[in-house]
Amino acid sequence: SSGINAEYGEKESDEVVPIKGSPHSFTATPSEGKPSPQNSHVKGLTEKSEIEEPIVFTVVTKNAFNDPVIVGGFPPVIKVQSPSGSVDVPVKDNENGTYEAVFIPTVLGQHEVVVSLFGVPVSPTPFNVEITPIGLDPSQFLATWDVLDGAKASKNPLKIGVQAKDKKGHNVNVGGATLVAKISFGPVDEDVHAEIE
Repeated sequence: SSGINAEYGEKESDEVVPIKGSPHSFTATPSEGKPSPQNSHVKGLTEKSEIEEPIVFTVVTKNAFNDPVIVGGFPPVIKVQSPSGSVDVPVKDNENGTYEAVFIPTVLGQHEVVVSLFGVPVSPTPFNVEITPIGLDPSQFLATWDVLDGAKASKNPLKIGVQAKDKKGHNVNVGGATLVAKISFGPVDEDVHAEIE
């Protein structure tokens, strides 16, 4: 508890007289007050994450004196710009100066996360997160082929396509994985020339 004691005297040697309403007691908590975007920060963001895996991060607010804010009521605005557009991320007020956000990416590629307080970005945002496939699952790959009716394999090419999929069955439309294919048709001991593009 703190207080203000206001007294009056013309000179230091004079007897001082208390001013009406003095002393006045109050509780001073320097960590209460409006958060400062410059002193607040975001924790829990990583440079890479997998598709459909929740990205959980926390906004920790501090005031202008760089003291932790211990009350809620000042939720940040969080936006994520993904390859498919902009998304507003809901924020949970923990009522203690921290705010939790959960974003579940549904598309692959670069995502920019921007957290702001009073229109000012909070460090380290804007922050880029690369959303990657969960992991290739060859058991879910889908093969397609195309050959003209009545065509003979020896004279016309057979087009074979393979759609890569991740462990959740989502199409993986980014390259880089090595694909080895074994193609068998015709007599068992006959070699078949195949080119994969």
